[in-house]
Amino acid sequence: MLFIMFVLTLRLLAISFVFHFYKNRYPNEYNAFSKQIFDYIENNEKLKPIMPYLLKVGYAFIYAYSFCQILLNKVIHFTSPYVKMLRDKIIPCKMCTNTNTTNSNSNSKKIIVSFYNDGSLVKKDEFVELTADIKNNQPTDAFNLVTITNEKNILTFIPDECKYDLLDLRFLALYLKHDDKSHIIDLYQVTSNYYVAGNVINSAFLKYYLKNVLNVVIDNSKPFVYTLELMDHNVQMVYLDETQSIVFQKDGYIIEDGQQSSSNKSSSEAEESEAEVGVSKESSSVTEEHAIFKDIILEESVIEEPVIKEKETEEKEKQE
Repeated sequence: MLFIMFVLTLRLLAISFVFHFYKNRYPNEYNAFSKQIFDYIENNEKLKPIMPYLLKVGYAFIYAYSFCQILLNKVIHFTSPYVKMLRDKIIPCKMCTNTNTTNSNSNSKKIIVSFYNDGSLVKKDEFVELTADIKNNQPTDAFNLVTITNEKNILTFIPDECKYDLLDLRFLALYLKHDDKSHIIDLYQVTSNYYVAGNVINSAFLKYYLKNVLNVVIDNSKPFVYTLELMDHNVQMVYLDETQSIVFQKDGYIIEDGQQSSSNKSSSEAEESEAEVGVSKESSSVTEEHAIFKDIILEESVIEEPVIKEKETEEKEKQE
């Protein structure tokens, strides 16, 4: 009985993966097909009495799917260090048998540095090792993306030190929707790995990926408007647009809003303007106080002058 339930669960999970792939690969056809199914279910009188039970089964299926995904990610995260230790123990023994070939291959490997502007290649250089000379060889033309390819690992930034950190996380799905088309953004393949701490997935990177990896033609005269649908390693759905970026860190990733810096800037400018207004108010109040004090002194001087003259005339009359 348990084996039968396990087999049914695996089949349901496989069907759900197929539906998810079909939805993101062919969104228009999926929406039309799902609309037909829902219309048929709603208009079918025989299925109306069992609709509540179908909804419960659907919710239970979604919960089981999410639970299995989370459990699988935890198992992978727990076992990956031990798998790496086993790999490090086995692979060096095999490599020791042919040291000459490995040395020749390691010497032939070079670091390729490419500069792009809106997905188009501006400059490309080769280096023997990851050094600080990369910063000194930047192109004079404008560019908004740099890729540094070291074996299969690809960096989208110039590191300050001659090293970088690889990540263990892997996104379950990442889809880009642009011009009514859906594209799969695969950040980890046999020949490429973009899961590096410090890499940024933004509009400049996605233009580069579409043009150079997927060979998609992009009209640069139009605004590059898109949406990203992300299912991360914790089976959480995240939706982004062209104003947001995915930044990889050592312990995961964060979402940065492109308008955040502008909003912070505007708030600081507002605070500065308020401070200036406050200073102007204080200065105006000070000037007003000075003016009032000056008027009081003038009034007192005007009052004191006739009094002094009267006293002088009285003293003259007494002397006479």
